Amino acid sequence: MMKKLAYVLLFSLMATSTFAMPEYRAEMRNRLQQGAYSFSFKAMNLSTITRLVGGEKGVTFIIDPRIDANKTASIRLKESHFLAFLEVGLSKLDLQYQVVGPNTIKILPK
Repeated sequence: MMKKLAYVLLFSLMATSTFAMPEYRAEMRNRLQQGAYSFSFKAMNLSTITRLVGGEKGVTFIIDPRIDANKTASIRLKESHFLAFLEVGLSKLDLQYQVVGPNTIKILPK
């Protein structure tokens, strides 16, 4: 009986978290898509992305410790938004992201 109750509790907690995540993602997507900017960097790194997006849009980043923070890439986007900058920049650095809260993004290796 106790084992069954533990499973029910565990699955209900997982379901609650799972259903909350799309809401966080939609809020973050809307926030990062506001405005039109141009981005041009010859040697952008992860720090460039986190400082720019974090400073302008109030996003906190959690960085996976396996990531090479010194890796650089170039990027050039005209009349774009911070979501495109985040997605293209991370892609060029072979990274991905997950929205883990209403103001928090986790950066992971691909």
